[in-house]
Amino acid sequence: MKTSEPHFSGLHFHACCPAHDHNYAHGDSMSRRKFIKVAGGSTLSVAALSGLSWSVLANSGLKERSGLVRQALVVKPILVYSVPEYQPQSSWRAWGGIQTEEDAREEISRIKEELGKLESTADFPLDFLPLAAVKGPDEIDGIADLDYADVFLVYAAGGWVDTFDALHKREKDTIFFCRHKSGPVYLWYEIISPRFLRQHTDKLAVS
Repeated sequence: MKTSEPHFSGLHFHACCPAHDHNYAHGDSMSRRKFIKVAGGSTLSVAALSGLSWSVLANSGLKERSGLVRQALVVKPILVYSVPEYQPQSSWRAWGGIQTEEDAREEISRIKEELGKLESTADFPLDFLPLAAVKGPDEIDGIADLDYADVFLVYAAGGWVDTFDALHKREKDTIFFCRHKSGPVYLWYEIISPRFLRQHTDKLAVS
């Protein structure tokens, strides 16, 4: 997945990545793209473009004859959230369903369960690094395994643009997950397109 330029995906069409059955659709799409990238023969390329899964190819024996070795996609999941403190006579609390440390702990458990299911059902090798949870850009450097990841999977529950900017500087492909209906709604489900992807303009500014 590592390319010469970092790429942000999952949000270009609807400014969010709602959690319905999209997890598995995106996983399947990702496996096909990687398949096309490593396919050396025309037969394999046609098979990938036709939507055949790795499991079908394995059963046919085509994968073994091609000599391809599937390398696991290394994904670093990162929960970005905020815990607001009361400030009198001010708009002190951001919109969204995660407002306390208890909310964050429950979300961490939910994410770990979802990632476990995804890893067990994906038809391509996945290696999820331990989930990190941060509240600001100053905590990014404290995540020891960022450089080992092929992809960042950012759970954008809260926080602000400066945290995303700090991750962007790492030059990794990034997928933003913005929860909508499968749990507490994320702040960035509502605002990631105008605030981050378009940077308060009418055109995509981050790619």
